[in-house]
Amino acid sequence: MPDDSERVVILTRNPAAVEELRKALAQAGYHARIATTLEDAVVEPDGAHPALILIDRPHVPLETPPSVRSGDSAPTLFVSVWPMDARCSEDQYVQEFEAGIDDLVVGQTSRQLVAKVRALLRRRRIHREPPRVLAAGGVRMDLDRHEVTVNGRLIALTTKEFAILRCFLAAPGRVFSRDDMLNKVWGEGYALEEHALDVHIHALRHKIERNPARPTLIVTVRGLGYKLKTG
Repeated sequence: MPDDSERVVILTRNPAAVEELRKALAQAGYHARIATTLEDAVVEPDGAHPALILIDRPHVPLETPPSVRSGDSAPTLFVSVWPMDARCSEDQYVQEFEAGIDDLVVGQTSRQLVAKVRALLRRRRIHREPPRVLAAGGVRMDLDRHEVTVNGRLIALTTKEFAILRCFLAAPGRVFSRDDMLNKVWGEGYALEEHALDVHIHALRHKIERNPARPTLIVTVRGLGYKLKTG
């Protein structure tokens, strides 16, 4: 079954001609819509990107598809759809794939195209990239967006604060000694004042803790270092 993020767009210059296909995709459980320009096709009304775009060739001119990713962090697939009576030469086939098309089909019925879409998106689900998000104790870090939220509230961090917090979120509960953290954030052998890390931890606590004077997230383990406490 399709998941909620699998949106399919049909890119065409003749919407009436592909309405049957749109309905077939919708009946199969996909969020299907029609677009008449590439710019409109790659961005959904809510700002998200579709999982797959069917291009009505040769009525829609061949363009190099932009590199876009859908809401689940997987790339949008582009499929050229040619009618049975189209004269698509070997050179045209090659040009399609060199332009960045992911697949090409010729002369398929709406039912066959739905089956093709289902197979492509099933394969895409298997191979898609995992989301680059770290989360623990109400703290969420989006590595791709370089954003941190605490209980849903966006927090502005410096580069070093972000790097320190990333270490903690990557290993919740692990105790990091000062040397461990300094080597991970500043690099081994980097000359730094003894209490530089403490200063950054202090600033980080003021941004993510409810009561920085009594931290419950980034806690000090006396004689050992710091850890991110999640429970």
